[in-house]
Amino acid sequence: MGLFVCAYSKMLFVHKKDAKCVDDEGDHIGINSVPTFIERLDGLQEGCYECKGKSKSIFSVMYSYYNDWRELLSYAALKASAQEVWQNPEKYKGKPFFELVNMSDSDGAIGPVTSKKLAGDFEEFSGPIKKSIRKIIKEKRFSFYGDTTVKEEIADWLYIYSQLRKGFALASDNGFVKFS
Repeated sequence: MGLFVCAYSKMLFVHKKDAKCVDDEGDHIGINSVPTFIERLDGLQEGCYECKGKSKSIFSVMYSYYNDWRELLSYAALKASAQEVWQNPEKYKGKPFFELVNMSDSDGAIGPVTSKKLAGDFEEFSGPIKKSIRKIIKEKRFSFYGDTTVKEEIADWLYIYSQLRKGFALASDNGFVKFS
């Protein structure tokens, strides 16, 4: 199983999701959320949308890869494991990247307001995060694949970072980033 992440701008609500609305078929892009993270939709209704702007495939990876990536983001940005953030969300709410760390990794969407906040986080903390992530990967001897060099691991991590940065900037324009 894998995670597919795509960003959209200028989304137009068509209708609530029903049996006729097959997820992402034709011009329709369906979004939904688990109840815990419904606020990430920023008031958008769950259902089918049409993209009147741009769309961008951000990445497609194994869930385990994304979870590892997010774990490193949590350490770099929040100085805590993702597990710590999940268990104590009030302590981290409003901090950089919180909405991404404390989010379902397999289903849901992040609306335009939260996308704008995250786009700002990606922009503002790019330098410090890059410096921190190099150190964390080296110290933890972290490996996404098991047989890659530290340099390759850093490059892979930074690639996902840059793709999400672009995706959240795009979704800030009345759109969303969809995780499926």
